Amino acid sequence: MNFNFKADIRHSVFSILIVLFIISFPLGYRINTMLLYVFLIFFFTDSKSSIKNKWLKIKSNRVIKAYIMFFLVQFIGLVYSNDFNEASKKILLLLPVIFLPAIILCELKVFYKQKLFQIIKILIPVNFILIALYYRLFLNYEGMDRFVQITYIDTIGISQFYLIFILLMPLLIILNDIKKENLYLDISLIVVLSYFVIIMNNFTGVAFLIFILFLTLKKILRNNNNNKKLFISIVGFGVVLSLFTIIIANNKFERKFQPLKYTTLNIENIKTKNKYAYTRNTLEHRIYIYNLVLTDLKNTFPFGVGTGDTQSYLNNLYLENNFLTGIKLKLNAHSQYLQEYLKTGLIGLFTLIFLVYTLLRYVIKVNQYYSYFIIFFCIGCLVESYLNRYHGVIILSALIPILIFNEDDQNR
Repeated sequence: MNFNFKADIRHSVFSILIVLFIISFPLGYRINTMLLYVFLIFFFTDSKSSIKNKWLKIKSNRVIKAYIMFFLVQFIGLVYSNDFNEASKKILLLLPVIFLPAIILCELKVFYKQKLFQIIKILIPVNFILIALYYRLFLNYEGMDRFVQITYIDTIGISQFYLIFILLMPLLIILNDIKKENLYLDISLIVVLSYFVIIMNNFTGVAFLIFILFLTLKKILRNNNNNKKLFISIVGFGVVLSLFTIIIANNKFERKFQPLKYTTLNIENIKTKNKYAYTRNTLEHRIYIYNLVLTDLKNTFPFGVGTGDTQSYLNNLYLENNFLTGIKLKLNAHSQYLQEYLKTGLIGLFTLIFLVYTLLRYVIKVNQYYSYFIIFFCIGCLVESYLNRYHGVIILSALIPILIFNEDDQNR
Protein backbone atom coordinates (compact mmCIF):
# COMPACT_ATOMS: atom_id res chain seq x y z
CA MET A 1 0.00 0.00 0.00
CA ASN A 2 2.85 2.36 0.99
CA PHE A 3 4.72 1.48 -2.21
CA ASN A 4 1.66 2.24 -4.35
CA PHE A 5 1.17 5.54 -2.54
CA LYS A 6 4.78 6.58 -3.25
CA ALA A 7 4.44 5.48 -6.87
CA ASP A 8 1.26 7.55 -7.25
CA ILE A 9 3.02 10.61 -5.86
CA ARG A 10 5.96 10.07 -8.20
CA HIS A 11 3.73 9.73 -11.27
CA SER A 12 1.74 12.81 -10.25
CA VAL A 13 4.91 14.87 -9.80
CA PHE A 14 6.18 13.82 -13.22
CA SER A 15 2.83 14.75 -14.80
CA ILE A 16 3.08 18.21 -13.22
CA LEU A 17 6.61 18.59 -14.59
CA ILE A 18 5.38 17.66 -18.07
CA VAL A 19 2.58 20.24 -17.86
CA LEU A 20 5.06 22.95 -16.79
CA PHE A 21 7.43 21.91 -19.58
CA ILE A 22 4.77 22.13 -22.29
CA ILE A 23 3.25 25.38 -20.99
CA SER A 24 6.70 27.01 -20.81
CA PHE A 25 7.51 25.97 -24.41
CA PRO A 26 6.05 29.15 -26.02
CA LEU A 27 7.38 31.38 -23.21
CA GLY A 28 11.09 31.19 -24.03
CA TYR A 29 14.11 29.18 -22.98
CA ARG A 30 14.90 29.78 -19.32
CA ILE A 31 12.17 27.78 -17.56
CA ASN A 32 12.15 25.13 -20.28
CA THR A 33 15.90 24.47 -20.11
CA MET A 34 15.85 24.43 -16.29
CA LEU A 35 13.22 21.70 -16.41
CA LEU A 36 15.58 19.53 -18.49
CA TYR A 37 17.88 19.28 -15.46
CA VAL A 38 14.89 18.57 -13.22
CA PHE A 39 13.86 15.68 -15.49
CA LEU A 40 17.34 14.16 -15.26
CA ILE A 41 17.43 14.46 -11.47
CA PHE A 42 13.91 13.04 -11.22
CA PHE A 43 14.83 10.05 -13.39
CA PHE A 44 17.75 9.02 -11.17
CA THR A 45 16.11 9.70 -7.81
CA ASP A 46 14.50 6.29 -7.74
CA SER A 47 15.24 2.89 -6.25
CA LYS A 48 18.05 0.79 -7.74
CA SER A 49 15.61 -1.86 -8.91
CA SER A 50 13.44 0.74 -10.65
CA ILE A 51 16.44 2.29 -12.39
CA LYS A 52 17.51 -1.17 -13.52
CA ASN A 53 14.03 -1.84 -14.94
CA LYS A 54 14.10 1.52 -16.70
CA TRP A 55 17.44 0.69 -18.27
CA LEU A 56 16.10 -2.65 -19.54
CA LYS A 57 13.06 -0.89 -20.97
CA ILE A 58 15.22 1.70 -22.73
CA LYS A 59 17.55 -0.96 -24.18
CA SER A 60 14.66 -2.93 -25.64
CA ASN A 61 12.86 -0.01 -27.31
CA ARG A 62 13.57 0.47 -31.03
CA VAL A 63 12.41 4.09 -31.09
CA ILE A 64 14.88 5.04 -28.36
CA LYS A 65 17.65 3.27 -30.28
CA ALA A 66 16.79 5.35 -33.37
CA TYR A 67 16.98 8.56 -31.31
CA ILE A 68 20.37 7.58 -29.87
CA MET A 69 21.71 6.61 -33.29
CA PHE A 70 20.68 9.99 -34.70
CA PHE A 71 22.50 11.78 -31.88
CA LEU A 72 25.70 9.72 -32.06
CA VAL A 73 26.04 10.26 -35.82
CA GLN A 74 26.62 13.97 -35.10
CA PHE A 75 30.06 13.07 -33.71
CA ILE A 76 31.14 11.73 -37.10
CA GLY A 77 30.86 15.24 -38.54
CA LEU A 78 32.72 16.58 -35.51
CA VAL A 79 35.85 14.64 -36.53
CA TYR A 80 36.35 16.54 -39.79
CA SER A 81 34.86 19.91 -38.78
CA ASN A 82 37.22 22.87 -39.05
CA ASP A 83 35.15 24.84 -36.53
CA PHE A 84 35.27 22.57 -33.49
CA ASN A 85 33.49 25.07 -31.21
CA GLU A 86 30.53 25.42 -33.57
CA ALA A 87 30.32 21.63 -33.95
CA SER A 88 30.32 21.24 -30.16
CA LYS A 89 27.48 23.79 -29.86
CA LYS A 90 25.44 21.91 -32.47
CA ILE A 91 25.90 18.62 -30.62
CA LEU A 92 25.07 20.17 -27.23
CA LEU A 93 21.90 21.63 -28.76
CA LEU A 94 20.80 18.10 -29.69
CA LEU A 95 21.60 16.67 -26.24
CA PRO A 96 17.90 16.37 -25.19
CA VAL A 97 17.45 13.83 -28.01
CA ILE A 98 19.53 11.28 -26.12
CA PHE A 99 17.74 11.44 -22.74
CA LEU A 100 14.29 13.09 -22.97
CA PRO A 101 12.56 10.37 -25.05
CA ALA A 102 13.95 7.71 -22.70
CA ILE A 103 12.75 9.54 -19.58
CA ILE A 104 9.27 10.07 -21.06
CA LEU A 105 9.08 6.40 -22.09
CA CYS A 106 9.87 5.22 -18.55
CA GLU A 107 8.05 7.78 -16.42
CA LEU A 108 4.83 8.75 -18.24
CA LYS A 109 2.10 6.24 -17.38
CA VAL A 110 -1.10 5.82 -19.40
CA PHE A 111 -3.51 6.57 -16.53
CA TYR A 112 -1.77 9.86 -15.73
CA LYS A 113 -1.21 10.63 -19.41
CA GLN A 114 -4.96 10.69 -20.04
CA LYS A 115 -5.49 13.19 -17.22
CA LEU A 116 -2.44 15.13 -18.37
CA PHE A 117 -3.84 15.54 -21.88
CA GLN A 118 -7.14 16.87 -20.52
CA ILE A 119 -5.18 19.58 -18.70
CA ILE A 120 -2.89 20.35 -21.63
CA LYS A 121 -5.71 20.86 -24.11
CA ILE A 122 -7.11 23.61 -21.85
CA LEU A 123 -3.91 25.26 -20.60
CA ILE A 124 -2.29 25.73 -24.02
CA PRO A 125 -5.11 27.91 -25.45
CA VAL A 126 -5.39 29.73 -22.10
CA ASN A 127 -1.65 30.44 -22.31
CA PHE A 128 -2.02 32.05 -25.74
CA ILE A 129 -5.13 34.00 -24.68
CA LEU A 130 -3.29 35.51 -21.69
CA ILE A 131 -0.34 36.55 -23.87
CA ALA A 132 -2.77 38.07 -26.39
CA LEU A 133 -4.47 40.04 -23.59
CA TYR A 134 -1.09 41.30 -22.41
CA TYR A 135 -0.32 42.38 -25.98
CA ARG A 136 -3.60 44.28 -26.34
CA LEU A 137 -3.98 45.75 -22.83
CA PHE A 138 -0.42 46.49 -21.71
CA LEU A 139 1.49 46.95 -24.96
CA ASN A 140 -1.40 49.01 -26.37
CA TYR A 141 -1.38 47.54 -29.88
CA GLU A 142 -4.58 47.66 -31.89
CA GLY A 143 -5.54 44.55 -33.81
CA MET A 144 -3.55 41.31 -33.95
CA ASP A 145 -1.52 41.95 -37.10
CA ARG A 146 1.78 42.28 -35.24
CA PHE A 147 0.96 39.97 -32.31
CA VAL A 148 3.28 37.13 -33.34
CA GLN A 149 6.12 39.44 -34.42
CA ILE A 150 6.08 41.61 -31.28
CA THR A 151 5.38 39.05 -28.54
CA TYR A 152 7.01 35.87 -29.79
CA ILE A 153 9.64 36.64 -32.43
CA ASP A 154 11.01 39.97 -31.10
CA THR A 155 10.44 39.59 -27.35
CA ILE A 156 10.67 35.85 -26.64
CA GLY A 157 12.76 34.84 -29.66
CA ILE A 158 10.64 31.94 -30.90
CA SER A 159 9.41 31.63 -34.48
CA GLN A 160 5.85 30.83 -35.51
CA PHE A 161 7.19 27.69 -37.23
CA TYR A 162 7.66 26.16 -33.75
CA LEU A 163 4.54 27.66 -32.16
CA ILE A 164 2.38 25.89 -34.73
CA PHE A 165 3.35 22.52 -33.20
CA ILE A 166 2.31 23.49 -29.67
CA LEU A 167 -1.06 24.63 -31.07
CA LEU A 168 -1.61 21.49 -33.15
CA MET A 169 -0.89 19.26 -30.14
CA PRO A 170 -4.17 20.01 -28.24
CA LEU A 171 -6.12 19.94 -31.51
CA LEU A 172 -4.98 16.34 -32.05
CA ILE A 173 -5.71 15.48 -28.41
CA ILE A 174 -9.27 16.77 -28.89
CA LEU A 175 -9.61 14.89 -32.19
CA ASN A 176 -8.43 11.67 -30.56
CA ASP A 177 -10.70 11.87 -27.54
CA ILE A 178 -13.69 14.03 -28.46
CA LYS A 179 -16.76 12.96 -26.47
CA LYS A 180 -20.40 13.95 -26.17
CA GLU A 181 -19.91 14.99 -22.54
CA ASN A 182 -17.19 17.52 -23.38
CA LEU A 183 -18.49 18.63 -26.77
CA TYR A 184 -19.22 22.24 -25.79
CA LEU A 185 -15.78 22.69 -24.23
CA ASP A 186 -13.97 20.93 -27.07
CA ILE A 187 -15.66 23.04 -29.75
CA SER A 188 -14.77 26.22 -27.84
CA LEU A 189 -11.14 25.12 -27.56
CA ILE A 190 -11.03 24.25 -31.27
CA VAL A 191 -12.25 27.76 -32.14
CA VAL A 192 -9.59 29.42 -29.96
CA LEU A 193 -6.77 27.17 -31.17
CA SER A 194 -7.81 27.61 -34.80
CA TYR A 195 -7.72 31.37 -34.43
CA PHE A 196 -4.16 31.34 -33.09
CA VAL A 197 -2.99 28.90 -35.78
CA ILE A 198 -4.38 31.25 -38.42
CA ILE A 199 -2.69 34.38 -37.07
CA MET A 200 0.66 32.57 -37.09
CA ASN A 201 0.65 33.28 -40.86
CA ASN A 202 2.03 29.85 -41.69
CA PHE A 203 0.56 28.27 -44.82
CA THR A 204 1.58 24.70 -43.92
CA GLY A 205 0.11 25.08 -40.43
CA VAL A 206 -3.20 26.35 -41.82
CA ALA A 207 -3.32 23.48 -44.33
CA PHE A 208 -2.90 20.96 -41.49
CA LEU A 209 -5.46 22.83 -39.40
CA ILE A 210 -8.05 22.46 -42.17
CA PHE A 211 -7.22 18.74 -42.39
CA ILE A 212 -7.64 18.30 -38.61
CA LEU A 213 -10.91 20.26 -38.60
CA PHE A 214 -12.26 18.06 -41.37
CA LEU A 215 -11.39 14.88 -39.43
CA THR A 216 -12.88 16.31 -36.23
CA LEU A 217 -16.17 17.27 -37.89
CA LYS A 218 -16.32 13.86 -39.56
CA LYS A 219 -15.82 12.13 -36.20
CA ILE A 220 -18.47 14.28 -34.49
CA LEU A 221 -21.03 13.57 -37.20
CA ARG A 222 -20.27 9.86 -37.03
CA ASN A 223 -20.45 9.51 -33.25
CA ASN A 224 -23.01 12.09 -32.19
CA ASN A 225 -26.66 11.06 -32.29
CA ASN A 226 -27.94 13.92 -30.15
CA ASN A 227 -29.54 16.47 -32.47
CA LYS A 228 -29.04 19.40 -30.12
CA LYS A 229 -25.36 18.73 -29.58
CA LEU A 230 -24.94 18.02 -33.26
CA PHE A 231 -26.44 21.43 -34.01
CA ILE A 232 -24.05 23.08 -31.53
CA SER A 233 -21.14 21.23 -33.13
CA ILE A 234 -21.99 22.44 -36.60
CA VAL A 235 -22.48 26.00 -35.32
CA GLY A 236 -19.08 25.80 -33.64
CA PHE A 237 -17.41 24.78 -36.85
CA GLY A 238 -19.31 27.54 -38.58
CA VAL A 239 -17.63 29.98 -36.20
CA VAL A 240 -14.24 28.53 -37.11
CA LEU A 241 -14.97 28.95 -40.79
CA SER A 242 -16.13 32.50 -40.07
CA LEU A 243 -12.76 33.21 -38.48
CA PHE A 244 -11.07 32.01 -41.65
CA THR A 245 -13.31 34.29 -43.70
CA ILE A 246 -12.79 37.36 -41.48
CA ILE A 247 -9.01 37.06 -41.46
CA ILE A 248 -8.78 36.43 -45.19
CA ALA A 249 -11.17 39.36 -45.77
CA ASN A 250 -8.78 41.55 -43.80
CA ASN A 251 -6.07 40.69 -46.34
CA LYS A 252 -3.91 38.95 -43.73
CA PHE A 253 -3.07 36.03 -45.97
CA GLU A 254 -3.02 38.22 -49.04
CA ARG A 255 -0.31 40.41 -47.52
CA LYS A 256 1.60 37.38 -46.27
CA PHE A 257 1.60 35.49 -49.54
CA GLN A 258 1.50 38.36 -52.03
CA PRO A 259 5.14 37.73 -53.10
CA LEU A 260 4.13 34.19 -54.13
CA LYS A 261 2.05 35.66 -56.96
CA TYR A 262 5.29 36.65 -58.63
CA THR A 263 7.20 33.45 -57.82
CA THR A 264 9.08 31.83 -60.65
CA LEU A 265 10.50 28.31 -60.76
CA ASN A 266 13.02 29.31 -63.43
CA ILE A 267 16.35 29.06 -61.61
CA GLU A 268 18.12 31.49 -63.95
CA ASN A 269 15.51 34.16 -63.25
CA ILE A 270 15.83 33.51 -59.52
CA LYS A 271 19.62 33.85 -59.72
CA THR A 272 19.37 37.13 -61.61
CA LYS A 273 16.83 38.65 -59.21
CA ASN A 274 18.82 37.70 -56.12
CA LYS A 275 22.14 38.77 -57.60
CA TYR A 276 21.18 42.42 -57.98
CA ALA A 277 18.59 43.01 -55.25
CA TYR A 278 17.53 42.02 -51.77
CA THR A 279 14.36 39.97 -52.17
CA ARG A 280 11.62 38.82 -49.78
CA ASN A 281 10.28 35.79 -51.63
CA THR A 282 11.13 33.00 -49.18
CA LEU A 283 10.00 30.27 -51.58
CA GLU A 284 12.48 31.46 -54.20
CA HIS A 285 15.17 31.68 -51.51
CA ARG A 286 14.62 28.01 -50.71
CA ILE A 287 14.69 26.99 -54.37
CA TYR A 288 17.93 28.92 -54.84
CA ILE A 289 19.59 27.42 -51.75
CA TYR A 290 18.63 23.87 -52.75
CA ASN A 291 19.97 24.50 -56.26
CA LEU A 292 23.27 25.88 -54.96
CA VAL A 293 23.85 22.92 -52.64
CA LEU A 294 22.83 20.28 -55.20
CA THR A 295 24.95 21.90 -57.90
CA ASP A 296 27.96 21.71 -55.57
CA LEU A 297 27.45 18.03 -54.66
CA LYS A 298 30.85 17.11 -56.12
CA ASN A 299 32.48 18.99 -53.22
CA THR A 300 30.31 17.57 -50.44
CA PHE A 301 29.46 14.00 -51.48
CA PRO A 302 29.32 11.65 -49.60
CA PHE A 303 30.47 12.99 -46.20
CA GLY A 304 29.09 16.54 -46.14
CA VAL A 305 31.23 19.38 -44.81
CA GLY A 306 31.24 18.65 -41.06
CA THR A 307 28.87 19.29 -38.16
CA GLY A 308 30.44 22.66 -37.36
CA ASP A 309 31.01 23.98 -40.88
CA THR A 310 27.56 23.93 -42.49
CA GLN A 311 26.83 27.64 -42.06
CA SER A 312 30.28 28.79 -43.17
CA TYR A 313 29.95 26.53 -46.22
CA LEU A 314 26.57 28.06 -47.09
CA ASN A 315 27.88 31.59 -46.50
CA ASN A 316 30.72 30.92 -48.96
CA LEU A 317 28.23 29.61 -51.53
CA TYR A 318 26.20 32.79 -51.17
CA LEU A 319 29.31 34.94 -51.62
CA GLU A 320 30.48 33.00 -54.68
CA ASN A 321 27.07 33.43 -56.34
CA ASN A 322 26.39 36.94 -54.99
CA PHE A 323 23.15 35.82 -53.33
CA LEU A 324 22.54 39.15 -51.57
CA THR A 325 19.75 38.11 -49.20
CA GLY A 326 21.61 34.93 -48.26
CA ILE A 327 24.76 36.94 -47.50
CA LYS A 328 22.89 39.52 -45.43
CA LEU A 329 20.71 37.11 -43.41
CA LYS A 330 23.16 34.16 -43.34
CA LEU A 331 20.34 31.82 -44.29
CA ASN A 332 20.57 28.18 -43.24
CA ALA A 333 19.73 25.31 -45.60
CA HIS A 334 15.98 25.68 -44.92
CA SER A 335 15.58 21.91 -45.04
CA GLN A 336 16.46 19.63 -42.13
CA TYR A 337 17.21 16.78 -44.51
CA LEU A 338 19.65 18.95 -46.46
CA GLN A 339 21.08 20.29 -43.19
CA GLU A 340 21.81 16.76 -41.95
CA TYR A 341 23.43 15.88 -45.27
CA LEU A 342 25.73 18.90 -45.03
CA LYS A 343 26.66 18.05 -41.44
CA THR A 344 27.49 14.36 -41.79
CA GLY A 345 26.80 13.39 -45.39
CA LEU A 346 24.66 10.48 -46.49
CA ILE A 347 24.87 8.75 -43.11
CA GLY A 348 23.33 11.78 -41.37
CA LEU A 349 20.57 12.07 -43.97
CA PHE A 350 19.73 8.36 -43.79
CA THR A 351 19.79 8.40 -39.97
CA LEU A 352 17.24 11.24 -39.83
CA ILE A 353 15.04 9.48 -42.39
CA PHE A 354 15.34 6.24 -40.40
CA LEU A 355 14.36 8.03 -37.16
CA VAL A 356 11.30 9.57 -38.81
CA TYR A 357 10.38 6.22 -40.39
CA THR A 358 10.73 4.46 -37.01
CA LEU A 359 8.51 7.05 -35.31
CA LEU A 360 5.85 6.78 -38.01
CA ARG A 361 5.90 2.99 -38.05
CA TYR A 362 5.55 2.95 -34.28
CA VAL A 363 2.81 5.56 -33.88
CA ILE A 364 0.59 4.17 -36.65
CA LYS A 365 0.33 0.97 -34.57
CA VAL A 366 -0.43 2.95 -31.41
CA ASN A 367 -2.57 5.91 -32.47
CA GLN A 368 -3.55 6.98 -35.97
CA TYR A 369 -4.42 10.56 -35.04
CA TYR A 370 -1.10 11.32 -33.36
CA SER A 371 0.72 10.09 -36.45
CA TYR A 372 -0.41 13.33 -38.13
CA PHE A 373 1.83 15.28 -35.74
CA ILE A 374 4.87 13.35 -36.96
CA ILE A 375 3.76 13.64 -40.59
CA PHE A 376 3.52 17.41 -40.13
CA PHE A 377 7.04 17.41 -38.67
CA CYS A 378 8.33 15.31 -41.61
CA ILE A 379 6.80 17.66 -44.16
CA GLY A 380 8.00 20.71 -42.25
CA CYS A 381 11.56 19.36 -42.31
CA LEU A 382 11.48 19.58 -46.11
CA VAL A 383 11.32 23.39 -45.97
CA GLU A 384 12.69 24.27 -42.51
CA SER A 385 15.83 23.41 -40.54
CA TYR A 386 13.90 22.78 -37.32
CA LEU A 387 16.77 21.21 -35.41
CA ASN A 388 18.93 24.32 -35.76
CA ARG A 389 16.93 25.79 -32.86
CA TYR A 390 16.23 24.62 -29.33
CA HIS A 391 12.45 24.54 -29.78
CA GLY A 392 12.77 22.30 -32.83
CA VAL A 393 14.86 19.86 -30.81
CA ILE A 394 12.18 19.86 -28.09
CA ILE A 395 9.47 19.11 -30.65
CA LEU A 396 11.42 16.03 -31.75
CA SER A 397 12.66 14.86 -28.35
CA ALA A 398 9.71 15.74 -26.08
CA LEU A 399 6.42 16.65 -27.78
CA ILE A 400 6.46 13.65 -30.12
CA PRO A 401 7.35 11.11 -27.37
CA ILE A 402 4.71 12.60 -25.03
CA LEU A 403 2.06 12.02 -27.69
CA ILE A 404 3.09 8.55 -28.82
CA PHE A 405 4.65 6.63 -25.90
CA ASN A 406 2.63 4.32 -23.66
CA GLU A 407 3.80 2.63 -20.47
CA ASP A 408 3.87 -0.87 -22.00
CA ASP A 409 5.95 0.16 -25.03
CA GLN A 410 8.68 -2.42 -25.18
CA ASN A 411 10.34 -4.02 -28.19
CA ARG A 412 8.51 -1.69 -30.58
